[in-house]
Amino acid sequence: PLLYVPSWKRVMESKLVYIVYGLIDALALEMCGLPCITGSTGKSLSNKRLIQLNKRYIIVPDKDERAAARNLSKSLGNFTHIVDLPYNDLGCKDPDEIRMRLGLEFLKSLILEKSK
Repeated sequence: PLLYVPSWKRVMESKLVYIVYGLIDALALEMCGLPCITGSTGKSLSNKRLIQLNKRYIIVPDKDERAAARNLSKSLGNFTHIVDLPYNDLGCKDPDEIRMRLGLEFLKSLILEKSK
């Protein structure tokens, strides 16, 4: 599986990179100015490619992808953290839906707050 990276420059300049599950979610984080990566087919992320980048990762799964995020986190080791966004409270299913309903600044602030 290939990686989809909206901005390689942003990823390579950052020590911390966000992983999402889908192209549209990656674009939403890119619009927030956050370095992000996803698989070219969403859930198909190769830990080998991610390990080669030598970054710290924060996984931002969709509402129904916590198990996939947990598996990826285990395979990447200690430099990975999973952020659980309050999808049920917000009535949303993924980062892009949060962006559409509540705006870019809200999404960015929420992700940064939960990433601490």
